[in-house]
Amino acid sequence: HHVEVDLSLPTWSDTLVTKYHFDPTRPTIWILEGLTMYLLDEEMETLARLVSTLSAEGSHLLVDCFATHYRAARTGAWRFRHDDLAVYFQPFGWNGVATDYKELGRLIGRPNDASPGGYFLYQGTKVTPNST
Repeated sequence: HHVEVDLSLPTWSDTLVTKYHFDPTRPTIWILEGLTMYLLDEEMETLARLVSTLSAEGSHLLVDCFATHYRAARTGAWRFRHDDLAVYFQPFGWNGVATDYKELGRLIGRPNDASPGGYFLYQGTKVTPNST
């Protein structure tokens, strides 16, 4: 379902539940694509905590993120970066793995040897019900 919320507001999770009737007792999938690079560390922690609180056991989480060393041809105002998203999300109740997109390209037969590496896709499953 498409929902419109302002993730910069601390009340977005309340809006999701009240306006859009989101049920945090049912497993869901969260796709945080093209987002983390614009968040400050504190904002990312708040987002991770809220998503985790809203997630029932068995929910899924997909997040892309740059490593701390990542440098691309176009330097953006990338803020949040992390080298091991599996470690980052574990305290929030998620069990998962982060794979470099360069490796994912190889796995599906579309290698990109020009990629500098350091851009990850995290795939996690909520193993601790509604906890942070």
